[in-house]
Amino acid sequence: MKLRYKLILAMLVVAVAPLGIAGYQALENSRTAVEEGIRELLQKTSRAEAEIVGRDIQNTARSLKLVASAMEVDTESLSSVSESLERVYLLSDRFNAAAVFDATGNQVGPTIFVDDRTSFGPKYQSHEEMNDLELGEFLGHVKKTRPNSQKAAQSGVYVSRRKNIPMLALLVPVMGTGDIGMTLAVELSLDSIQKRLERFRVGQSGFAFLVDAQGRLVAHPDLRRAVGREDLSALSILEGRLGTAQAAVSNYQDPRLGDMMGAVAPVPNTPWALVVAQPKAEALRPVTTLATRLLTWLLLGLSLAGLLGLFIARRVTRPILDLVAGALAIAGGNLKKKIHVRSRDEIGQLSETFNYMGTELQKKHEVIERFNTELQDRVDARTHELKEAQQQLIQAKKMAAVVELGAGVAHEINNPLMGVLGCSQLLLSRHPEGDPDFAMLRDIEHEAQRIRAIVSGLLETSQTSESGAGKVNLHGLVMHLLDRRKTELRSKGIRLEAEVPENLPPIRGNSGQMETVISEFITNAKNATSAGGTIRITAGGTAGEVVKLEIQDTGAGIAPEHLDRIFEPFFTTKQHWQGKGLGLATAYKIVQTHKGKITVASTPGKGTTFALTFPALHKSTHLR
Repeated sequence: MKLRYKLILAMLVVAVAPLGIAGYQALENSRTAVEEGIRELLQKTSRAEAEIVGRDIQNTARSLKLVASAMEVDTESLSSVSESLERVYLLSDRFNAAAVFDATGNQVGPTIFVDDRTSFGPKYQSHEEMNDLELGEFLGHVKKTRPNSQKAAQSGVYVSRRKNIPMLALLVPVMGTGDIGMTLAVELSLDSIQKRLERFRVGQSGFAFLVDAQGRLVAHPDLRRAVGREDLSALSILEGRLGTAQAAVSNYQDPRLGDMMGAVAPVPNTPWALVVAQPKAEALRPVTTLATRLLTWLLLGLSLAGLLGLFIARRVTRPILDLVAGALAIAGGNLKKKIHVRSRDEIGQLSETFNYMGTELQKKHEVIERFNTELQDRVDARTHELKEAQQQLIQAKKMAAVVELGAGVAHEINNPLMGVLGCSQLLLSRHPEGDPDFAMLRDIEHEAQRIRAIVSGLLETSQTSESGAGKVNLHGLVMHLLDRRKTELRSKGIRLEAEVPENLPPIRGNSGQMETVISEFITNAKNATSAGGTIRITAGGTAGEVVKLEIQDTGAGIAPEHLDRIFEPFFTTKQHWQGKGLGLATAYKIVQTHKGKITVASTPGKGTTFALTFPALHKSTHLR
């Protein structure tokens, strides 16, 4: 053999050996890096999707629980129950039905649902229709679900065969006054979760599916499998992890798709688990492509010699190392890390994919942070509302206790008082004017009559009821009352302003009692306001929701330490008290009887604002 051939052969051997070793190392490094990256991507994706699904269920349950905490179920008034359930039903297009059950599991009032959208108004058009069979299935799952007195409970998943939509029953406790043991139940459509998973993709054919604690499908890209509630508990990736909070990433064998790479993550606040999977061949396709290219370059290296082979090896390994560095940076939380794209081949595409993944994760992270901020703001607002409701409840309980005590005391005082009054009048008849005892006996009769008036007022406060209730036109009532009292106010030098729209929605109540309430607040404003001051009355509201009436003055205001006691009978800060001290107590009782509430805001030296809020009447809706 000629020397040149030997040199060529030696060069080829020297060139091929390093190239082969470098190619093998590059292939193994890329396989490890890609597999780790895919595992990490699957793990992060499964956790993110599980959090989205869990947050969707949790936010729905939290909103429902907030609404239920403000409900008051009057078992004596089915229309009141129906109106409350209608408001719950209209909270979300995903609610197919709503009902209330007592502590024994018996239904209270009707079930709110739409059986034929053509017979309902536009606001019901986005709700799914239900037939009697679907309604019976919903009620059956409610009765099989044990409610929780502290948090929401959910039934097992069931499927509407007519609509091919997975459903579940969601139950929350009703925390309103006197509603101990009541449970609010709604049927929640899981169609949005099903459609989300139908659109979800990892790579070209990767997908995600949702299973319950028994391993049965809740949602799957293949709707037929989801509707059939296929049992996947035998998959190795789910063994030992169903119904637990354990997340995992592993390879497993799918009877239909073969070797798979997948990650399973528990869905927060539910017994479900979400699996994100991708065919192993597809996940490792960049490595397979890389192996083919390495073999090609190795064959070419036989003719191009060692240096060209080393250049090719370095060209292959460097992008892989960049990918590893990028994957580690992203794993460390640096979502802004960008990988330099050195080529337009599969490695370059993988680099671009990593860059795109980092960008998308950064966007998702920003969205989640913004959502968390908005959610916290909403929670703070709801907490403020709950604190106000708690203060109203405490005030109502204090008033009930004081009124009950006052009624008992008044009953006990009346009998001996009649004796005192009768004796004083008898003695007056025996001691005419001019008698030395006449003045003393007249004072005794006067003070006894005063005690009698106070006792009568106290009894009226304790016995206030919504008798003779009907539609009350607050605009006409307020304007009539102001017309009667404007001369009195002008004589004192007080300016009167009113903004009460004519189209103000009516409320249900007793016109005479409402006139007493408004007159009492005007009287208090007049007594607190000096000459040159202003009393301003404003109102507004929406039919079917609430009507709000405000009486504002520029008077002396109320000290902060007295605000909690102003509605108590006989409480006063006046030094020369000539009234009975029952005006505000009676007004509070009447407003409470009309299912309204009173809030007061006052700044000493600047004035006081009393706000009265009542349920507004609206046209009834035909619902079963």
